[in-house]
Amino acid sequence: MKDKFDYIVYGASIAGCLIAIQKANEDNEVLLINNFGFPGGSISESLNCLQQIESTNCDALNYLVSEIEKDKFGFLYKKMNTVIVNPEIIKYKLQTMLINSSVTPLFHGKPFEIETLVNKKFLSVSLKEGIMKFKYDKLIDASDNYDLFTTLFPHESQNVSTEINCVTTRLKESSLLDFKDIHNTVKLNNGRYWVSFKLGNDSTFKPNGQNILDEFSATLLKSNNRIQLLPSTYFVRHNIIEDSNKSGIITKYHITKKQFKSDELLLEADQILNSNY
Repeated sequence: MKDKFDYIVYGASIAGCLIAIQKANEDNEVLLINNFGFPGGSISESLNCLQQIESTNCDALNYLVSEIEKDKFGFLYKKMNTVIVNPEIIKYKLQTMLINSSVTPLFHGKPFEIETLVNKKFLSVSLKEGIMKFKYDKLIDASDNYDLFTTLFPHESQNVSTEINCVTTRLKESSLLDFKDIHNTVKLNNGRYWVSFKLGNDSTFKPNGQNILDEFSATLLKSNNRIQLLPSTYFVRHNIIEDSNKSGIITKYHITKKQFKSDELLLEADQILNSNY
């Protein structure tokens, strides 16, 4: 693997994959790093599947949405501009786009240090095989939750909220959706439910989140229902503190100058891809 790149993009989210492909198409050497072993960002990692779609003049985004729509199970729900994106389909479609590009993907990678030596910038990444160091010209944090930026510069961001999402079996009793901690629900095309819980921004969200899932699961089981799909990780939403760009990391906020909501990933990607960065 090469150790020098024009761009390093962290986060194989929708925005991250499309940014990497866009820069590669401009004859740049691009490395795309992701903590998990698959693309899709918070949609595939945290089941942040509830999204808004709007018309756009961005060819790459239009292509991705059309490819998802072509699949019978691409959208598990669609009403007006609101959709539930199938996390498995978004993985497959983004993976296919990456394979057909010149982007160098690096999965199961966790960056942990930035160094500047004689005006040369290096990013150290922890991998299963050990530690690798990459030289780069520009570093973009395209993760849906500013994971790279908040890991390296925790005092330059704020934890806004934590969301836990899951998918249930077809519920035999809709009254189960009156469970006290549920923030949002959507009935899917096949009768299953996408369910979202929202926690606070304190440090106890992990044990609290597990307790909520355990209680919800126990409640479902009493009526022979169950949680069918759990997330790989919770979706912790951060906001970047304004003017916190001393790090040299280009974040989605520094490109758009806007803090997007968790259901605006496609809108956010559209603005980024139509910007100069």
